[in-house]
Amino acid sequence: MIILEGAGVMKHWRVIYSFILVIAWLGLGYFYFAYSLDPPKRDKDVVIDIPPNTSTDKVVQMLKEQKVVNQDWFLSFYIKYKNYEIKAGTYHVKPNEHVYYLLPRLAKGKEDRVHVTVVPGATIPEIANSLKAKGFDSEGFLKALKNRQPKYEFEKEIPDNPDAYHKLEGYLMPQTYLLTKGQNPEEIVDQMLGEFDKYHQKNKEKFRSIKLQNGKPLGVSGVVSIASMIQKEAFKQEEYPLIAGVIYNRLNNPSTYPYLNIDATSVFANKMEGNKYKTPYDAIQNIKQYNTYKSKGLPPGPIGNPGEATLNAALNPDKHVYCFYTARLDGSNLHYFAKTLKEQSQNNERAKANLEKFRKNNKSN
Repeated sequence: MIILEGAGVMKHWRVIYSFILVIAWLGLGYFYFAYSLDPPKRDKDVVIDIPPNTSTDKVVQMLKEQKVVNQDWFLSFYIKYKNYEIKAGTYHVKPNEHVYYLLPRLAKGKEDRVHVTVVPGATIPEIANSLKAKGFDSEGFLKALKNRQPKYEFEKEIPDNPDAYHKLEGYLMPQTYLLTKGQNPEEIVDQMLGEFDKYHQKNKEKFRSIKLQNGKPLGVSGVVSIASMIQKEAFKQEEYPLIAGVIYNRLNNPSTYPYLNIDATSVFANKMEGNKYKTPYDAIQNIKQYNTYKSKGLPPGPIGNPGEATLNAALNPDKHVYCFYTARLDGSNLHYFAKTLKEQSQNNERAKANLEKFRKNNKSN
C-alpha cells in the first residue's frame, strides 16, 4: 500500500516537473523570438532602400544587415504569418523603431522620400528655405555648408574670398532631389555638390581651357560666376550664349570696359543684406563688393547657383562684337545688343518707347 502511494506521488511530481519544463521552454522560446525581433542599440537613423520585386528573405537580410533587428531567425516566419507584402521604396528607420511598427509601413509602401527642387539661379538662403518648407533642418544645412571640408576636386579650386557671402554659392546643382525625411544636412550638401562634380568631371578640360585674352585662366570660380550672372540677366535660353559673349568681351577689354555694369550683382548683394535698399538703383549706389558698376572685373563669387544651360553658355560663349545689352521692355523678355555706347543709348530709347506702348496696350485691354 505504501509502495503504491509513493509511486503515485512520484507520478504526480513528474507531471508537475514536465509542465514546468514545457512552460520554461515556451518562455525561453518566446524570449528568443522577442529578442530576435528587437532593435539593437543604434545612435543613428538608417535608410532601407527596397528595390522592386525584392523577396521576403532578401528584405529580412537587409533589415538584419542594417541593424533593424537583432537576428533574422523568426522574421521571415513573422512576415508570412502576418501576411505582409513588402512594397518597394526607401524607408527611414529611427534607432528604436520596432519591426512591429516598421513592417506595416513597409507593407503599405509609406515611403520617407521627399522631392526638393533647386531652381536655376536659386541662392543658398533660398535653397535653405525650400528645405525648411519640406521639413528639413535648414540651419543645419547652412552650418554644414559653412563647415564643409573640400572633398571633390572642384572644391579645392574655389578661392577663399572674405567678401563672398557663401564660399559654396554657385556649386549646388539645380535639379529636383529625392531626399529622405530627416536626412543628415551634411548628406544633403554632399548630394548637391556631388551633382555639380558630375558636371565638372564631364567638362573638366573645358573648364581648364577657358582663359581671358591676357592668358589669365578663369578657373571654376570665374566660369561659375559668369554663369550665375547670365542666369539672372537672361530670361530666354536662346540669349544665354549671347550675354555670355558680352561679359567675355568686356572682361577681355578692361582698359575700355573696366566694369561689367551688371545690375544683378548688386541686387544679389542687397538680398544677402536683407533687402536693405528698396530699389535696384539704390542698391547700385550703395553696395560695394558686389557692385560691378564700381568694382572692376568679376564679383567676389557667384550670385546664385546656375543651371546646366547657363554653365554651358559660360563655357561656350558666342563670338560677336557686342559689349552692351538692354532689356527690350516689350513683353518679349528679350534684349537689344549693341557694339558701342551710342548704339546702347539708341537701344535704351527704343526700350522706353516699347514700354510706353506696352503699357498703353495693357490699359486698353
